Amino acid sequence: MPRSAIVNVPIRSWTELTAGDVAAIAVQCQSAYPVLLTATTGAAPAGVPDDTIATYVISPGQLLPASVWLADLWPGVSGAKRVWAWSEGAGAACAVSHA
Repeated sequence: MPRSAIVNVPIRSWTELTAGDVAAIAVQCQSAYPVLLTATTGAAPAGVPDDTIATYVISPGQLLPASVWLADLWPGVSGAKRVWAWSEGAGAACAVSHA
């Protein structure tokens, strides 16, 4: 299911940014805090971000363009199709768009 929305990211909680299976996604951090992104094959990551969960940090205002495939960002996650966000700061949000 396509999505084009602002998604709130509660503090210290994995929040799904995708509204279904995707191959690529555009994400912009729209808060004063950096947001961590990770991808899975479906379910939310287990536990807090650590060295067992491959994450990317997007800084406030930074854009991850939809021209980058999940398979290229997370080659170690075979079949990655869902994207999740984590914030250490209250009031985080991401602009999200995907087909």
